[in-house]
Amino acid sequence: MSWLGKLLRLFPNRDPYPEAPVPPPEGVARLHLFSGRFGSDLDAYAYVFEAPDPDHPEPFTNDLPEAFIDTTRVQIAHGARLEDAIARIAGGRALDLRHLIDADDTLIIVDEAAFGGFPFALGDTPRARYLGAWDVRT
Repeated sequence: MSWLGKLLRLFPNRDPYPEAPVPPPEGVARLHLFSGRFGSDLDAYAYVFEAPDPDHPEPFTNDLPEAFIDTTRVQIAHGARLEDAIARIAGGRALDLRHLIDADDTLIIVDEAAFGGFPFALGDTPRARYLGAWDVRT
């Protein structure tokens, strides 16, 4: 194999058009969770909800270029509200979620409806770690 072939194998092809997700079952909301250390409710709010100007997206949305995000379908839980959000989302799996969050002080909760039915790809951002999708009974 040529050196170019070996080099290309280091960078697998990414599908430029991810498929739309399979919708959650009836009576279930799919929530995508991120956690991070923001220090304050205001800092977390600014990262998720405050665009630098009307022509640019919020920093959180900007850091996820493969996802359209309607921030009206996003919530944050910081400080005292963090434990309530963990219990509400994870129920009997609260310890699992608490372990994933570790020392982070903020949970960013993105309802799958925030993606508007469009295909999306999620991952870590410079300020938040992606914890995966969690199905919650409504």
